[in-house]
Amino acid sequence: MTGKHSLDVQGHRGARGLFPENTIPAFKKAIDLGVTTLELDLVISKDKEVIISHEPFFSHEIATTPDGVEIDEANQLEYNIYELTYEQIKTFDVGSKAHERFLSQQKMKVYKPSFKDMVTEIEAYVAELGVKRPFYNIEIKRKPEYDNKFHPEAPEYAQLVVDVVYSLGIADRTFIQSFDIQSLIETRKITEVIGLVYLIENEKPIKENVEALGFIPAVYSPYFKLID
Repeated sequence: MTGKHSLDVQGHRGARGLFPENTIPAFKKAIDLGVTTLELDLVISKDKEVIISHEPFFSHEIATTPDGVEIDEANQLEYNIYELTYEQIKTFDVGSKAHERFLSQQKMKVYKPSFKDMVTEIEAYVAELGVKRPFYNIEIKRKPEYDNKFHPEAPEYAQLVVDVVYSLGIADRTFIQSFDIQSLIETRKITEVIGLVYLIENEKPIKENVEALGFIPAVYSPYFKLID
């Protein structure tokens, strides 16, 4: 596009169709493809590291144990990231198992990285390539029923995420998104610098959803099937 507006191209979980999701190789591939924003999901480890993962446990779709045993759907909740340290998390392989929905995905032995480690490596990577630094669209994956079991309660969860963003010096290039209203409310209490994205999958009117949130988010982001 030309003019004052440009198209923001986001890499969902990195480059999920081509490389193992939410891993450093996937984010590097997204940069190689020219994306402007890296989209990813954040959970919390036992030692309070902010970890990149779509689920707060090791999903049967992508993970094998440190012993090389495939995790199945019946027992995947037993591999709770909130009960594992970052060093333990790095012993699980999330890139070698074939993904039935992404058959072109390149397979490799790789682990779930911390957000800090990923950003540090990506910032060095774009500097080496001489390309523009990316934006980060990061999702707080809180479910109220998972509080104190798979993640902290909303205030602590939000604080941990905001703290790591500021420590990395990327607050002006970061958006925090969530389906969870309380996570967005708690984040807003901490910072007004980071843009907030309200993810929507209900069919309520926009006005009703925004009133429930209590403020106008930087981005109102509905499920694509809700848009004509």
